[in-house]
Amino acid sequence: MKTGHYLSLNSSGLHRLSYHEWGTPNDRPLLCVHGLSRNGRDFDALAKQLSAEGAWVICPDIAGRGLSEWLTNPADYCLEQYLHDLLALIARLNVNHVDWLGTSMGGIIGIMLSSKVHTPIARLILNDIGPDLGNLGIKRIQQALPQNAVIFSSLDLAERYFRRNLKDFGTLTDSQWRHLTKCSIKPTPTGDYTLRSDVNIHIPSFSAEDQQRLWTAWKNVRCPCLVIRGENSDVLLNDTITKMKHAHRRLTAIEIPQIGHAPFLSSELQIDIIRQWLANDTSLQL
Repeated sequence: MKTGHYLSLNSSGLHRLSYHEWGTPNDRPLLCVHGLSRNGRDFDALAKQLSAEGAWVICPDIAGRGLSEWLTNPADYCLEQYLHDLLALIARLNVNHVDWLGTSMGGIIGIMLSSKVHTPIARLILNDIGPDLGNLGIKRIQQALPQNAVIFSSLDLAERYFRRNLKDFGTLTDSQWRHLTKCSIKPTPTGDYTLRSDVNIHIPSFSAEDQQRLWTAWKNVRCPCLVIRGENSDVLLNDTITKMKHAHRRLTAIEIPQIGHAPFLSSELQIDIIRQWLANDTSLQL
């Protein structure tokens, strides 16, 4: 893996963004876009496996997360800004098309971009997200967002924090939890640790008008799509998947047992689902 950087425009000037690159460049990379308060290192296990098999995998840190710069104006933490930033990344990669894997917020951005005329997205994978958002899940995520800087006096305490707050990701190994923790915190000048995400990050408002906008976007998506749902998800509901299928005939839906929002995509089973679908294996079943 290597890390790259680029600049993008915001309402106050320019900000520096980071991305993590796996594998050898080709004409259609897999772009993996993380959830609301996470970062591109969430895809390390998936990217390592797929790149070893010849894939070129790009995992950006959205502004305010990971190694990317925090934004001066909190209002810039919005879907429009993220669309601009990721289009700038695709332009930097110098490719005409990408495959897109989006977890939660990363999937919403993918839906919006896939709906556009001349979209660069050739295939879309949505990880536990759709154009309807479960109200209980959104409230839970909102309540879990820190309002002030979170400080940990040790790596072990930081890991306990993530194990508690991200338990819906599923059963991760001890080494996976430790890796997730190390990639999600940074040292402070006092020798403690704090989060690598800006406390000003917020869930974009989803009024009835916003919800209709997402459905309109979904109806304009033409590329093949895979939807992965955690069996216990409170964000992507089964009724939503049924409605999505009515609007999009090129959709495959897979449910991951005993997981909530959202599958971490680090187990062999979950990685194999993505591998097979990208290989156009239409016989894929669980």
